[in-house]
Parts: sequence; C-alpha cells; structure tokens
Amino acid sequence: MMIPRPSGDGLNQVVTFIEFHTPGLTAGSYTLVISDAFGNKMTDQVTILPASPAKLQFVTEPTTVEGTSAVMVRAVDAYGNLTSAADGTIVHIRLGWHPLLGKKPAFTGSTTAALVNGVATFANLAIANKGRARLFASATKLRSVQSSVFVNK
Repeated sequence: MMIPRPSGDGLNQVVTFIEFHTPGLTAGSYTLVISDAFGNKMTDQVTILPASPAKLQFVTEPTTVEGTSAVMVRAVDAYGNLTSAADGTIVHIRLGWHPLLGKKPAFTGSTTAALVNGVATFANLAIANKGRARLFASATKLRSVQSSVFVNK
C-alpha cells in the first residue's frame, strides 16, 4: 500500500510516498513505473537491498552424506534474501541423532566454516556408517537451522 503526500505549486507536483510495501518482492533490481491520470508515465530503476542477517538456512537440504559431501549453509534476512552482511561469522555444524533413529553415526570433518559471500561451505563432512540423522547449524546472532531427517546409506 502506498500513501501519497503531494506538495508543490499545482504545476510542479512532488509526491512523496510515506509507506511503500512490496510484499513478495525479494532483493534485486526492479523497474518502477509511475503514471498519472493523464497517461503520463515515468520509469526508474529501484534496487531493493537485503535486510540485516536474521537466520541460517541450508542451501539444499541434505538427503544423505555418503563418504565426503559438501554441505552449504547460508545467511538470509527475515525475507529469505541471501545477505553477505554477516561475512566472516563462524558457522558451527553438528550431527543430530536420537537413539530411536538407530545406531549413532560416526561424524567426521571440519565442523566450522566462515560465511563468505553469505555462504558457509563444509566441504569434508562425512558420516562413516549407515543411519538416520539430521544436521544442525548455528552461528552467533543468527537463528539456527536444522535439516530434515535423512538416511545415510
């Protein structure tokens, strides 16, 4: 919803929008088209920037971690936009397991990685044996994330 606040001398009107909501739009570049009652149009490029980093998100939900697999976690704002504003933040990843899921899997590899361009890559994670598990990722000042349960084959 836009609430216009016109000002000017009648010929040279300036309209300032005091509220401008763009539900559903993600960060990126857009063309804004404004037209008046006489059919006059004006266009301009508008760039929507990501908000502050709010949470972690798996780039792709792991479905298995067979041998050595890369797992990627990204920092996103409250609207799901990738943001690099938290670059350098250390992300910790751990293996979640419950006795009802079966035998405890052996988890190896580097369990910390820094965010670079908004993404932390864990390139050498491995689960040595079969079993059901899930991954948990956490970082200071960002809401943590857990993956869906997956079966390591």
